[in-house]
Order: sequence, then C-alpha cells, then structure tokens
Amino acid sequence: VGVAPPFNEINKFYDEENIAIGLQSFVSEVSKHHALMYNSASKRNVSLPFLFSGQFQRIDYLADHFYQESKQFFRFDESCCKVKADPDENVFHYRNFKKEMPKRWNSYGFHEADPQQAANSIFGHLKEGDKVAIVTRFGGETAQPYVDAFEAKGLKVRVVDGQDGPADFCFLMSAQKEIAGLSISTYLTWAGYLGNATRVISYTMASSMSVHKVVELHNCTSPGLKG
Repeated sequence: VGVAPPFNEINKFYDEENIAIGLQSFVSEVSKHHALMYNSASKRNVSLPFLFSGQFQRIDYLADHFYQESKQFFRFDESCCKVKADPDENVFHYRNFKKEMPKRWNSYGFHEADPQQAANSIFGHLKEGDKVAIVTRFGGETAQPYVDAFEAKGLKVRVVDGQDGPADFCFLMSAQKEIAGLSISTYLTWAGYLGNATRVISYTMASSMSVHKVVELHNCTSPGLKG
C-alpha cells in the first residue's frame, strides 16, 4: 500500500476489520484453485497469503498467476467516482509529468508520447468517428494539443480533468474498450489490471531508456490478461 497521495485517499475507505476479512477471502479463494507453493531453497511451503509487489508498477508472475483472486481481493469503492467512461469510448491517460514535476521529469525519464505519437502510433488504429476521452489531473488546456491531434484524425474527443486521484482511477477502471498510458504510471497499470478494458496499451518512450535501463516484460498466461 502506498503512503503518498492519492493512494492514502483510496485506502482511507477501509478499516482493519475489512482488511482482515479481505485477507481471509483471498486465502480462501487461493486454496480453492491453487496447490501450496513450495520453496525448494527453504524446502518448505510458502505461507499464504504471500503478497509481493514491485511498487505496484509491474505485472509479474504472481500478479498473473493469482489474477482472478486479486480482482476479488482488491475492490475499489465506487462512491468516489464522479464520471465514468462511455461503453464505446477509448481512454488516453495523460499524466503530464512535465507539468507535475517541471524540475525532475526529464532526469527521471518520465517522457510521454507527444500529441502526434499518441494520435498516429498509440491510437493510430482507431477509425474516423471513434471516441477518445483524455484523462488528465491538470487543466484541460494542457491537453489541447492532444485534442487537436486526435480530432485531426476524425476522432471524437473529450477531456476529463479537474478530478481528484481516486476519481481519475475510477474513470480509468470504468473503460470497456481500450486504455493507453505510460507504463510507469501505477494508475494506468492497476486500472488495466483490475478493470474490464478489452485492451491495455502500456508504453515506454525510447528516450526514457537512458534512465530506465531495463523494461521488465512478462508473458501473461491468465485468460484475463493475455492477448
């Protein structure tokens, strides 16, 4: 569980009793579908629940193997939702690190697709008349170049901005078509993992590789993740 906003905003809806109930439900679900995990190094079974995350930023073997149980375990309180994506709407998450951390975004390698790359590469397969919602935590004017690029391709565009963190996460999770965004964004990764989008496009810019030396990949086997 993260300690910095907006994760503490999301977690404040749950108390210790609910967390205990949730952990027990996770153990129960796992025992129904999986054999005990054996650690050959220690020569003993691994106790469950055994939860591990690389800062909630990657989909690894455990996230893949326990996908269905995790979707039951991590439940999002929809009372903090303000607006949801339309069923026929694709969603582009514009985190805008350059605006959020103007002094550090470049040195951290937080490079995002520019408007032309977003329109012609990431969503280049969309057809004229398709719908795109741009989700950004900053004012809609910062997203205007993306609006112009998408509209130039004949797409129908709207901007969802001015929300708090949980509301943005809710919007991403509500997408039923495609969602796209930067791979280092925990919002994008976990909204794609827990949501019901038919496709998740998680991208990394080549210019970021001088900072992020390795991009970890995992070939998912769960029916809900592969494809």
